[in-house]
Amino acid sequence: SFLYTDDVINGMESMLQGIIVMFFMFIGFGIVAEVLFISTTVVLNILDRDMEFVSLRAIGARPRKIMRMIVLETMMLLTGGLIIGLPLGVLTTKWAMAYMVKDLMYYVINVDPIVYVISAVIAVLSALISSYISARYITKIQLVDIIRQRSI
Repeated sequence: SFLYTDDVINGMESMLQGIIVMFFMFIGFGIVAEVLFISTTVVLNILDRDMEFVSLRAIGARPRKIMRMIVLETMMLLTGGLIIGLPLGVLTTKWAMAYMVKDLMYYVINVDPIVYVISAVIAVLSALISSYISARYITKIQLVDIIRQRSI
């Protein structure tokens, strides 16, 4: 059979487009996983310790101070997660793409600094929203109701 140059070029272009689509799918899954992981971690962290915050309210802490404390704690945890998670995510993506293309071609992933910024902004927004929802729940709890529930 004869191989025409146009057929080979079209085949390579379609293969590269498939790899690029997979790369963007990885990015999409990464963003969804980032938002879900951060949100569930923050909400479960705060709601698991609701009695601590109720105790602070019982001794006179203002709801605004408790909200500020929850948001500050969330931001401190998020900072550590971003310092570890972003470079690890990039290394994992580079490893996965190198594994997929193997010996087919030379494929280098260059990550723009804007990717780090966008990922950090998405993480901060999801953490702030989650911590605000959790803090709002904690500050709206009726002290008598929570004490009754815990004593039964």
